[in-house]
Amino acid sequence: MLWVAMLLACSGEKTPVQEDTETTVDTGIPWPEDTGPSGTDEDGDGWTVEEGDCNDADILVNPAREEIPDGQDNDCDGRLDEQFSGIVALQLGDGTTTPHKIVGVDALGATSFEVVIQSSEVVPYFLTAGVDSGWVVGDFVNAALYAIDEDGGVTELANFEESLSGVIYGLTTHPDGYYLVATMDSVQRVEPDTGQTTEIASFLVDPSNPEESDLWLYAFDATVDYATGDVGIIGLYGGLAIWRAATDTVDTLWQFDPEAEGPEYMIWSGNHRDNGGWYVGGQDIEGWGMFRFNEGQGTWVRRTDWDEQWSPHFMTVDGDSGDFYLTTEGGQYPYIWKVEEDGSESAVFYPDAGTLNPGTSWWDLYCVY
Repeated sequence: MLWVAMLLACSGEKTPVQEDTETTVDTGIPWPEDTGPSGTDEDGDGWTVEEGDCNDADILVNPAREEIPDGQDNDCDGRLDEQFSGIVALQLGDGTTTPHKIVGVDALGATSFEVVIQSSEVVPYFLTAGVDSGWVVGDFVNAALYAIDEDGGVTELANFEESLSGVIYGLTTHPDGYYLVATMDSVQRVEPDTGQTTEIASFLVDPSNPEESDLWLYAFDATVDYATGDVGIIGLYGGLAIWRAATDTVDTLWQFDPEAEGPEYMIWSGNHRDNGGWYVGGQDIEGWGMFRFNEGQGTWVRRTDWDEQWSPHFMTVDGDSGDFYLTTEGGQYPYIWKVEEDGSESAVFYPDAGTLNPGTSWWDLYCVY
């Protein structure tokens, strides 16, 4: 059943605010923590601090700007001088003759590196960037987190066999220098040097009696808003909760109804687009697609459809362009796809269409800047 579950992680333009009256005082607290007046716009660029302007003294800095290499965060997304330079993806082999690999693909769809994971015991499905170097993979079968060095060497970092589910799901790297792992009933912080784990969120109604608890979220993936440090916790059935880094609290934005005849969504992965909100890849009654959470409506809104014959696995979104990248499997031709932000076009991104790769499939991936 767990294997079945594994098979079953865009762009919202914002109208600049009008200049505020002289009687309104800018609190300097970014939205959404600030609940007071919208504040003043000191540099006259149409954005207040509360609306995301990270430097209200510089007209060249606000969330509507494009990043330029000038040593500052022009678009207020939490990254400095970033430029999309490709993706890193996890390629699963057959565990015997074909090894598992971590593969880098540049912005033009060419191989930039390949690292063979030097262990036949590791069965990785989830992938994130290492804090200092290398990578971290999540082993769905062994419920373990492994650090992978640049030569493919493997070191066990943490183990979650004793968790409620006995497995781990999605993971991500927090910009403050630690990893986050979803374990169905919780999200755990993992220290990169020691592997020490700390629970930052739990989704048990009654932690003392898990058999009677309502796992309303069923945490399946985690993703980070780099501008705020907030963590989006994505549920297998479409649930969305936000761990607020500034207050160490969890806000529930959407949860499924366990009394319904069936789940409204089945979500396989999620991602936060810089200054663009929370996105997921999965399916609803209309089929598989990419969805963005609309906080005004309080629900997921379909952004793209998926009409290809290959079965999707994971997705990520380029924080700059809003284009999607997703992994698939299908017979002997597993691919990484690029899907335009507006859903108008999808095409094989890597490897070249028609490339024969028997015994392999693509799983988790992330964008590189």
